[in-house]
Amino acid sequence: VATGLTYCGVVGHVARCEYTVIGRKVNMAARLMCNYPNIISCDQETYYNSHLNSRCFQILPDKILKGMNNVGVIWQYGDYLDNTQIKTSQMIEQNKIVDDDIRNRNYPLLGRRIELMIVATHIMSLEEPLNRRRDLAAIIFEG
Repeated sequence: VATGLTYCGVVGHVARCEYTVIGRKVNMAARLMCNYPNIISCDQETYYNSHLNSRCFQILPDKILKGMNNVGVIWQYGDYLDNTQIKTSQMIEQNKIVDDDIRNRNYPLLGRRIELMIVATHIMSLEEPLNRRRDLAAIIFEG
């Protein structure tokens, strides 16, 4: 497993195009799979962004990955937790589920009256008969 920027989309001529994912991190994931068979291996960025307990991972020995330089530390994911840690991890996960449930509820936007009026005005302008190019209209939110 490797984490990073890739291109995902259609590549090639219209007559022979295919949907694919390409990029350095895709190559790295393929190299990890070939060089560390039958285990779940990942790069440093995946290890960091997983937010899992560090005891779930072990550092793997360095290997040369074809066509790649400076790949960083390679980690192996596995079930290295003892029963006490598993129970603690389960309690933490249950608390996260409750927190996520609270965050995902639809709470009203407070203190955004001006912004809501601007959006409402633009939406109403899309419905006016003078707006001939409604199919090209878009509202983009930033922040």
